[in-house]
Amino acid sequence: MRRIWREYRFEIILTLLILLGFFLLVERFNIRQSLWLWLSGAGKALVGGIAAMITTTLNFLSNRTASDLTGLVLILGAVGVLGWRMRRRIIQAPSLSDKACPRCGKELHRVHRAPGDRLIGFFLPMRRYLCNNPTCGWTGLRIYTATRARRRSKRSSDAEETVGAE
Repeated sequence: MRRIWREYRFEIILTLLILLGFFLLVERFNIRQSLWLWLSGAGKALVGGIAAMITTTLNFLSNRTASDLTGLVLILGAVGVLGWRMRRRIIQAPSLSDKACPRCGKELHRVHRAPGDRLIGFFLPMRRYLCNNPTCGWTGLRIYTATRARRRSKRSSDAEETVGAE
């Protein structure tokens, strides 16, 4: 059952959404009206929030001088470049990209990420690894480089060509 869910999860969810849509078309409990009122209220609140944010931003900017705006642009630009530079240094750090265990030096293998890892993965190409040494048990994040994946796929395609040639 778990294998079926893992393999067909997308199709199962879409089927359930289709069935829910049909149910909402034929039901007689006014769920449609309640759902529509809720969705339209949420949409109006979202649009109102965005409009308030734009109005506040424009009011803030209209009360500033050219030197204030220039200073703000310089600060935001410098923070952006600093963040980009820090990201680059972290990605290129040998201590984070090494695929050997930092405790015992054995090889690491990838495991499923934790929810917090996905948040970090939004900014950095990190994957969670586990030490192959059962007595060590180290687990942690390492930089995942796409070049390693490309090399692996190139080797497998070269092997398929060799097998196909025989």
